[in-house]
Formats: sequence, C-alpha cells, structure tokens
Amino acid sequence: MEDTLDYREAIAIVKKLSKSGKFSLVERLASAIAQALFQQPLVQQVRVQLTKPNPPIPDFGGQIQIDITRTRS
Repeated sequence: MEDTLDYREAIAIVKKLSKSGKFSLVERLASAIAQALFQQPLVQQVRVQLTKPNPPIPDFGGQIQIDITRTRS
C-alpha cells in the first residue's frame, strides 16, 4: 500500500483546480493540474488531456482539446 498512489487525492486536486481556479486558457489549466499532481510523492510523470466543448470562438462549432505530458525533473 505504501507504493500506491492515492487516486482519491489526485481526483480531489483536479476537481479543486477546475472548479475554483480562474484560467483563461485550457493550456494553463492543464499545466496547473500537472504541477499540482506532482505534489503526490509517487508521481513521476503526468499526462493531462482536457477537452473544451463549444469554446467561445466565433463561427467555430467544434471543440478544443489539449494533451500534455510532464515528467518530474
């Protein structure tokens, strides 16, 4: 159990950032999530995928998706 990531804590981190954070760019939110997840001592690498359906872009009916991977330095 000592070598296991607490997924409940990781989910709580993501929920807190996505609900309480003020991010004008999806990229900034993804980066903040990655940084926050590195607070978990066992996390060595993070991949964050975010999708924003119906972004406020004139004459654009699609969605925006970002996929980032960060490795602990």
